[in-house]
Parts: sequence; C-alpha cells; structure tokens
Amino acid sequence: MAASCRRAAHGYPRRWGVERMRIAAIHVEGFGAFGELSIPMDQPFVLIHGSNEAGKSTLTSFIRAILFGFAARSQSDQRLAERYEPIAGGTFGGSLSLINEQGERILVERYERSSGRGRASAGTVKVTFPDGSTGGEEELKSLLGGISGEVFRTLFAFGLTELQELRTLQKDEIGSYMYSAGLGISPSAMLEGERKLAARMDQLYKSRGRNQQINVQLKALEELELSIRRSKDSISQYDAIKEEERSAAIRIDQLEDNRMRLLSQHTWIETCLKAREAWLRWNVVEAELAELPEWSQFPEQAVSRYEAIVEEQEKLATSYSECLIRIDQLDTQIEQLSLDEQIMQHKSDIESLIERTAHYQSDIRSADELKVEFAQTDKELQRTLRLIDAEWTEANLEAFPISAATREQLNDNKMRSDELVRVREQLAMEERSLKGQKEQLEEELVKLRKQKRDRERDQSQGNRHYPLKALSDQISDPIQHLRTIANQYTKYKLLEQECEHLRQRIEDRELQLLLTEQLADKQEQVSSSSANLTPIVIGIVGILGGILLYLQDSIPYAIVLLGVGLIGAIAVAIFNRMSSKAGRRDRSRRGRGGHALHDRLKEDGQLADQASVLRNKLARTEQDLLAIQDMLQDEVHVCWQISTGSWKSVGLAEYTWTAARRWLDEQLEGWQKAAEEHDDKQEKWQQLEIAITELERRMDVVDKQLEKQQSHIRIHATELEEASAQWSKWLSVHGFSQHLSPQALEGSLPLVEQGHSLMHQLRRLAVRLAATEVAAASFEAAAGALLGAASAGDPILSVKRQGEALAHELRKREDAARVAADRRAAELEALSLRQRLDQHQLRIAALMQECRAESEQELRANARLAARRAELDGERRHLLPALTALVQGHQRLQELDAMLSTHGEIELAAQADELTQQLAQVTREVNALRERRGLLAGEAAKLELGAEHSDKLQRREELLAELGQAGREYAVHAFALHLLRKARAVYEEERQPGVLKRASDYFARMTQHRFSGIRAPLTSEQKLEAVRPDGRGVDTAYLSRGTAEQLYLAMRFALAEEYAARVNLPLIMDDILVNFDGERMEACLEVLNELSSRHQIILFTCHQHVRDVALRRLPKLHLVEL
Repeated sequence: MAASCRRAAHGYPRRWGVERMRIAAIHVEGFGAFGELSIPMDQPFVLIHGSNEAGKSTLTSFIRAILFGFAARSQSDQRLAERYEPIAGGTFGGSLSLINEQGERILVERYERSSGRGRASAGTVKVTFPDGSTGGEEELKSLLGGISGEVFRTLFAFGLTELQELRTLQKDEIGSYMYSAGLGISPSAMLEGERKLAARMDQLYKSRGRNQQINVQLKALEELELSIRRSKDSISQYDAIKEEERSAAIRIDQLEDNRMRLLSQHTWIETCLKAREAWLRWNVVEAELAELPEWSQFPEQAVSRYEAIVEEQEKLATSYSECLIRIDQLDTQIEQLSLDEQIMQHKSDIESLIERTAHYQSDIRSADELKVEFAQTDKELQRTLRLIDAEWTEANLEAFPISAATREQLNDNKMRSDELVRVREQLAMEERSLKGQKEQLEEELVKLRKQKRDRERDQSQGNRHYPLKALSDQISDPIQHLRTIANQYTKYKLLEQECEHLRQRIEDRELQLLLTEQLADKQEQVSSSSANLTPIVIGIVGILGGILLYLQDSIPYAIVLLGVGLIGAIAVAIFNRMSSKAGRRDRSRRGRGGHALHDRLKEDGQLADQASVLRNKLARTEQDLLAIQDMLQDEVHVCWQISTGSWKSVGLAEYTWTAARRWLDEQLEGWQKAAEEHDDKQEKWQQLEIAITELERRMDVVDKQLEKQQSHIRIHATELEEASAQWSKWLSVHGFSQHLSPQALEGSLPLVEQGHSLMHQLRRLAVRLAATEVAAASFEAAAGALLGAASAGDPILSVKRQGEALAHELRKREDAARVAADRRAAELEALSLRQRLDQHQLRIAALMQECRAESEQELRANARLAARRAELDGERRHLLPALTALVQGHQRLQELDAMLSTHGEIELAAQADELTQQLAQVTREVNALRERRGLLAGEAAKLELGAEHSDKLQRREELLAELGQAGREYAVHAFALHLLRKARAVYEEERQPGVLKRASDYFARMTQHRFSGIRAPLTSEQKLEAVRPDGRGVDTAYLSRGTAEQLYLAMRFALAEEYAARVNLPLIMDDILVNFDGERMEACLEVLNELSSRHQIILFTCHQHVRDVALRRLPKLHLVEL
C-alpha cells in the first residue's frame, strides 16, 4: 500500500505544479526559541516586523530547513547553532502550508523527534497533496523544481550577509546565467585566444626585447654584416690551430685511460658497499649452522603427524568399546520378538478391503448427499420458474432457449429505452439548472442594484465632504502630485540634517584651529607653571579625598587615598626637577627647534583648508535646500488655496515657510490617505457598474437557453411514446406480460439460464446416485465373504480391526529384520576398528624410529632443531647467488671477503666519494678538450676550404628571408588580436545576457537612475560593473556599501525571474534595507511591490522607519508583528 502511494505521488508535482508558489502559513512546533507558533501569510507582500532577538532570522532558517533539511550535526558550536534544535526540548520541526495558482494547498512537514541511530540528521519530510496522497524527499525536490539548498539560500532566502558577497552569485549553477549567455562561446575561449595571440606576438617581437625571434634575427644580421667585413684577414692562423689540435688529442687519450681506471675502482667500491649487508648475514648464518647437528632427512611435520595419530587412536578405542556394547543389546532385542504366521496367509485380501474402505465410506456419504442435493435442486428449479413467471412450467422453460438473436433484440430495446430515459432526465436537469441560474442571477442583480443605490447615496454625501475635490478638479493625478511633494519634503529634511552636520563640522574645525593657536602661545607658560603646581595639586586632592572618605566612615579607603596622594606628589616633584634640568639643556639648542613651529603652521593650514572646503559644501547644500524649500512652499500654497480658499481663512496673517512646513507635517499624510481612499471608492463604483451590465447580459442569455430547452423536451416526449408502443408489441410476440420493461426482462434472462442449468443438474445427479449405490453393495459382499458373521453388524469396523492386527504383525517382522541387520553391521564395524587400532600403533613406532626418538619429548626437541637448520640452509642458499651476482662471478668472492674483512663501511664510503670527485674532474677536463678540439678542427676546415666568406653571404640571405616571414606572421597576429578585442567591446555593449538586462532595469530604478545599468565585462575574472549614464563602468569595489547592495539585490531579483521558468518560489529577505537612504529605500520598496505580482515577497525587518514607509507606500501590504 505504501509503495503504491509513493508511485502515485511521483506524478503529483506535475499535476499540481506550483507555477507560482506562496507560503500560506508557517507552523513551528519546535525550532530554536520557538515552540507551537503559527503565522498566516497568504498575501503577495508580507512584512514581518520585530525587535532584536524576536526570531526573524530563526524563521528564515526554519523555512530553509523545512524545504531542504536541517543542518548536519557537528561537534562545533557554530554548526549546532545553525541546526536550531529546540531550546526547551520536545518535537524538532514543523510545517509549511503552500498554495498554488489554482488555490490548492500542499502541506510540507519535516520532523526529527529523536537523535537515534539510523535517523537522517536532515529530518524526515512528508508532502501531503490536495487529494490526500503523500510523498517524500523526491516529491519535494520535484515540487521545488530541482533547485539545491545553496541556490535557494543565495537567490530566494537571503540576509544582509549573503547580499553583501558577490561570490555567492558566481557559483557554476548561477553564474552561467550572468556570464557568456549572449556570446555563443565560452568567454574563456575568447580570452584564451587573445592571450595566445599576444603571447605569440611577444615571442616574435618587442620594441626593446632581446630574446624575441625578430629581435634575435636583427641582432644576428648586424653581427653577420660586421663579420663579412672582417672575414678577409684570418688565413695566417692555420698552422697554430693544427698544432693545438694535435696536443689536445694526445691529452684526451691520457685522460680517458685515467678515467677508465678510476671508474673501475669506483664500481668495485660501490659493489662492496652493496654486498656488505648480505656478506655480514652470510657469516652469521654459517656460524649458527656450525653449532647445529646435521640431519640427513628429518620427517616433515613430525610433531603434528604424531599428535594426529594419537588423537585418532584414542577416538578409535572409544568407538570400539561402544560397538561391543551395542552388539550385546541387539542380541537381547532379537530374543524378545514372537511372530504369527496365520494372519500373513490373508494379507492381500485384508489390504484390498482396507483400500476399499475409504471408497465405501465415501459412496455412503455421497449417496446421502446426492439425495439431499437432488431435492434442493428440484426445489430451486421450482422457485426459479415462479420468479420468471407465475404460470411457467418446466415445459415452458425448455421451449424458450436463449439465443444470440434474442439477446441482441433485447439489448437494442434496453439501450434505446435507457437512452430515451437518460435524455429525458438530462433535459429535465438542464431545465432545472437554467431556472436555478435565472433565479440566482435575479437575486444577484437585485443585490447589486441595491448596492448601486446605496453607493450613489454614499458617493453624493462623500463628494460634499471630500476635502480634495477642488484639487482633483484642477490636477489630473492628485495622488502622484501629493507623493511628489512627500518625496521632496523627505529630501528637504535629509538636506537639513546634512546642513546641520556640516555646520557642526565647521565649528569643530574652527574650534580646533583656535585651540591650536592658543596652545602654541601659552605652551611655555603652562609648562613652567604646571611643573611647580602639579605636586601641590596632587597632594591637596589626595588629602581632601581622604578626609572626605574618613567623614563617611570609609576609614580603609581614606588611608589608601591619603597615601596615594602623598606618594604621587613626591614622585611628580622629583620628575619636574629632572625635567627642568633637561629643559635648560634643550633651550640652549632652541635655535635648531624651528621644525616644530613649521609642523604646527602646516597643521594650521590644513585645518583652515578643511574648514574652507566644508563652508563651500555647506553653501551648495543650503542652495539646494532653499531651492527645494521654495518649490515646496509654492506647491503647498497652491494646494492650500485650492482646498481652503486662502491662508487667511485659517487665521494666519501671512503665508510663511513655517505655515507651509506645519501643513506638511500635519496635513500631507492625511491628504494622501484621503486621495487614495477616494480613488478606491471610484474604482469600486466602476466595477459595480460593469458587474450590473454583465448580469443583465447573462439574464438575457439564460432566458433564450430556457426557451430552447423547453422545445427540446416536447420533441423528446413524442419519441418516448413511439418507443413504448414498439416494446409492447415485442413482449406479446414472445409471450411475456405487457408490464415488463426491457430492464426487468434483461434481469430475468439470468433466471432463465439458471433454470436450464438446474434441469441439467437434476439429470446428472440421478445418474451419480445410481452408480454410488451399486459400488457400496459390492464392498459389503466382499467383506462378508472374508470375515463371515463378524462383518454383519459393521463391516467397516471389522475390516479396520483385521487391518490393525496385520499392521502389528508386519511391524514386528520389520523390527526383527532391522535388529538382525544392525547386529551384522556392528560386528563388521568392530572388526574394522580393531584393525585400524593395530595400524595406528605401527605408524607411531615407525615415526619414532624415523625421528630417532624414544619419547614424545625427544621427538619435539629434534623437530625444533631440524626446523631451525632448514631455515638457515634456505637463507644460505638465497645469500650465495645474491653475492655471486653482485661481484659478477665466484672468482671474486674471496676478493670481496678480503675487502670487507679489512675495510669498514665508513672507510669504503669515503673512498667512493673521493673517486666520484676525481671522475667528475677528469670528465670535465675531457669534455672541455673535446669541445676545443672540435672548434679548432672547424676553423682549420674553413681555412682549408676557403668557403667561410661565401657561407656568411648565404647566411645573410637566409636571415633576410626569415625576417620577412616573421614580419608577415607578426602582422597577421596583430590584426587578429585587434579584431578579437573589437568583438569583445561590441559584445560587452550590445550582447549582454537577459538576466543582466533585467537586473539593469531594477538597478536603475532603485538608484533613481544615478546608474543606468549593470555590465559583466568579458575578462578572465568573473566580475560586475555598475554603468553610469555616460557609459563609464564602476567596479563594485569602488561603490558605496548601499549602492553595492542595491546592485547585488537587483541581480538576485533578475536571477529569480530567470529561475521562474523552472519554479516560481517566494523571495524571503532578512533586513536587507538597513544601508539604503530614504529615497532608495522607497524606490526599492516600489520594485518589491511590482515583483509581488509574480513572486510572493516576505520581508523581515527590525527597523521602525522601514515598517512605516512600507505601510505608507504599499496599501496592500500584510503586516505581521513578532
């Protein structure tokens, strides 16, 4: 059953596919600090507000855990904290109620009630679909579109920490949507092509390079030209070159002889070092073998063989004793048996009767049962005839065979009758449905007309009291107009705060500059006077503090403070005296102390410059502030005049900025709410008008359908009467009553078939009853012939008793034969055991003789000595070939033995190192002489042939050809590199992926078009740039924290839209607006409001101003307070 449910559940995510999934409710049974908490949130935009420690991050982690599993257990505190096990204990987990676009609810539950072995740390999940079927992890994964928990944490459920990290968007599963989507090839392939082209160009030529191919060729050409000019004066050197060549050849032969001698010595020393360990082991083995006795051939496994023979001998002796006892017992059993020969003469007749006894009993029972069955069948036949028709007999039943033609005619009449009845009922039901629709529409129309009258009355009254009616008459969109005023006023307050901040900073700089100047003028006076006054002041403070504590009964603290004051005064006085002496020495060098004055003047200049910059910035900010103030004052004045007539009507002598600001603080928000409520009422009025018109149209359609349906009912009644007349005619032809319907007659056909079956069964029962009675009579006659008068009362009992006596005699005879056979087998076994015991005794004697032992202890000792000698012989056989192979022959073994006996390992290693150094020195000298001889031979050959000059000319032509080829290759690579870079620039401007285009639109709106978009440069590093309106790109490292977070947030919105093709999940965000200013926060809320039409938005925050702005800007927001 469970398996079928699981198989069925595999199809549910496709049937109930969550095109747009919303979280309808959260139920926490135990997760972190929460227990038994339920939060409904079936709205497109949900704001969850709560103070610090209210549990916002815990709820975010709870949603992740239910959908993707609890965090794995770990010994670290951090992993345990991420797991959020219930603090108060109890059930660990909860459920999420999901809802799709069809309004169907899907329940996802995940629990881990214990931490026993075998339970997955991620918890056990259960998915309940709308029809009650359930699934597990696979169904949940399919329901979520197959996305991983990491992607969900990065794109759909993230906090401020994940938002601030770009690398979370660069994972392979997500980064493929941002990089190279519009290129057609991998960007790394294009960059690799550029790198290879540039590398090849660098290999060919650099302007100031030395090792590049063209640079080397140019240098060689210059040197060749110079050599050609000098090559005509070098013939006189030939004799000296030939003499030097002969001397070098003689020296090379001498050095080669010396090298071969040294190599032979070095090889022998290395061989001795390698063979030393084996040689030492050989000597140890020979010494131990000399001490052991020699054996020609000791038996293998002698001890184990001896133990096995003894153990088997003991078992054979035990078995032999048991066998003799068993022979005596069998003789006793044979004497106790007695046999009956008379009953064995009638053995076959008795067995035949016993076999027939069961048949006889069966025949007796069958005869009784057949009589009963015959009577019941006859009774059932009569009842069946009465059910078919009250007047029917067996003759009528045989005269009415059921043929295929009869069944076909009856089936046709039944189908036609059923169809006519079904059509009649369907027409009646449709008529009732249309009448019900008409009544329902009439009721709805009456309700809507009543609502219309009520709303007309309310609207006429509301228009008289609508405070913005005059504003609506003169301004096309009063809501947007008031919203613009509110935005400008918010900007005004921010600028006002910035001006106050700038003024404070200017005052700080001016005060710092003034203090610096005063400090410079009075430093000398303060230093001299403070040196004298400091100890006095410290002493007075200490004494006064001690007296004060004494008066307050704090005697211990008073004593301590008096002591500290006196000691401090003495220490400062000593320090000042030492400082005065050092000061007199410093004043003698005051002429050289101008640097301190210069530094102070420089610092004063910097403070003055900073103050000047701040004043300029303050002036610009104040100008912006005044501009916004003038605009707001004019807009408020217009609104005031439109709504109240003039400012004098409210008791103001004149219209000032103070009055305008008071209106902005007190009235603006009320005006906005009134305008929005008025617009909502107008929209509902229009919807009511449309609904009334639609209901009237539907009423006309239903009237026409009802009239058409009644016409169909009349036509069908005529058809039903004709069919009834034809059926009555068919019944009379076949002899049935006229009141039968086709359905009733079809129900009687099984009864007719049953009647035919019962008649056939009666005939068959009569035949079986006669045969059974004949067989029973035959058995009774055979029993009387064998048993005589004993079978007269109960033949079956007599036969059974005779059979039991025969069986008892047969068992006695079988027992006698079995006992005799057992005795013969026991005698044979005893004989065999005796022979085997003798054989084992002979084997033990032979083994002792072979091992030259008189007892078991002596045998074991000889076996140990023989095993050790065999082990040492094997080791010696292995060592001898190894040593022979190392020294390459038996003739050098004695030489090896002499060398290793007289020289130690350290001495041999030292000789090997010395020979290695000599060989290296000789080899270097030989190589140098051979190289020199080759050069001399080449120079002599050139001089002999006289062809060096022509070779140089030929080489110059070859160099010129190679330079031309390299130059052409360099030009081709340079042109290809230029084309690739041009293509990359065009791609970065025109072929950005669709994700970046959507993200650019979101980013521009959130930054109020301070930036026009986002760009992903085609570089080796995956990174993003914010694009200014003039096209300049700004790396994310140079953006402010708030702007960078807005860029990352726009990217996540766009990626979530891209993933909507697979699954449309809610966006869950935890305090992501904390670094946004007021304007950008409102712009971001507008973007979130738009996204809520496609994704459910769940926003957590602990900030009061975020909640207030969201409630003011988003009237359909659903607020949850934690």
